[in-house]
Amino acid sequence: TKSSVRTVYLPDTIVGLLKKRKVEYMKNKLALGSKFNDTDLVVSKEDGSGYYPETISNLFYRMLEKNGLPHMRLHDLRAINATVMISECKIDPRTASQRLGHSNSNFTLSVYANLLKSANEDAAEKLDSALFKKAEIS
Repeated sequence: TKSSVRTVYLPDTIVGLLKKRKVEYMKNKLALGSKFNDTDLVVSKEDGSGYYPETISNLFYRMLEKNGLPHMRLHDLRAINATVMISECKIDPRTASQRLGHSNSNFTLSVYANLLKSANEDAAEKLDSALFKKAEIS
């Protein structure tokens, strides 16, 4: 869709990891020479060729199991990202919507309304603390 083509700014940690991955990719390219499949994929085999999508999912499942994490689909990371943006980082729904590639923030609001309720409750607690905890009210 029109909204799916967008610039998404990445955290410095992710940029650093992607740069490391690019260095690995280039080392493999130099080492294998003409035997290297120059696909320019972020996730690739040592020879540069791509994985089947189900292989990536299986690697993800194994990583979850190895680290004692609950089973989830790779696509569920998108919902986790939205959850963290809205409920933990307090990123406004319009910005979250743009980062997620939703056509408008109303869609984001409808899908993640439960998170916004929790954020609203958190805001009420913070206001209560800021306004009334320091004062004796009779």
